[in-house]
Amino acid sequence: MHSLLDEVNSCDNAKEPFFYTSNTAFYDDMTGINGIKKYIDLNYTKQINLDELIKISCMNKNALCREFRRTYKDSPIHYILSKRVDEAKIYLAESSIKITELSERLGFSSASYFNRIFKSFEGISPTEYRDKYCSISIKR
Repeated sequence: MHSLLDEVNSCDNAKEPFFYTSNTAFYDDMTGINGIKKYIDLNYTKQINLDELIKISCMNKNALCREFRRTYKDSPIHYILSKRVDEAKIYLAESSIKITELSERLGFSSASYFNRIFKSFEGISPTEYRDKYCSISIKR
């Protein structure tokens, strides 16, 4: 099964030379790297993959990954995952939403994948995070 972590790793290991496309849309704020970040910021709760970002940016995979990393100090896929985890932390601390529902709401393909990603970012599971930081009483 192909996962977002595989895409993060493929961006991290990109070795082809970086180049800009001759497409003038690249320079438009909604299609270049700034546009990609805006797109992610607006759609991170949906299923976004690297192929989709490539089409939007009019860049090849390696160019997109390198330019995004140069501009934002992160790969596009890792940025998506970090946005989702940051949003999850808010939900976990301030609501009683079930973990499975939260994982779906944030665009993760499964609750187990969400748990794995969350733990890799925070060092604890979403349940442990909720137990530690939740500001409301949750009946289980």
